Amino acid sequence: MPKIGDTGDIYTTRLTCKLLTIGTCRCSDYDNRHNKVSDYLRFTSRIVSQLDWLPKTCAYRLVNEGKDLAWWHPLVSKNAETVHNTDIFVRHLGVRETKLRLKKIANYVIV
Repeated sequence: MPKIGDTGDIYTTRLTCKLLTIGTCRCSDYDNRHNKVSDYLRFTSRIVSQLDWLPKTCAYRLVNEGKDLAWWHPLVSKNAETVHNTDIFVRHLGVRETKLRLKKIANYVIV
């Protein structure tokens, strides 16, 4: 989640990765995402354990903590749409990141 200003506070925003296709909630260039997004995080166990802002439902976090994934997770349900039957998906509120939107990031904070 982006940091706003110099306070170090972390806020949840509506901004999504520039490669996210919001309608499908899938990466538009998954194979090249590490090369196309300069600050793309490679989720390793060490990194995940340091990211206290990851949602409690985050698969990387759950696996790292030795917990089961939720029933709606596509790896469990075998259906990419089950997550969209919950209230935790971004399809209805995500906005693709752009340089202009990043400059006005405070406008996209979820309160």
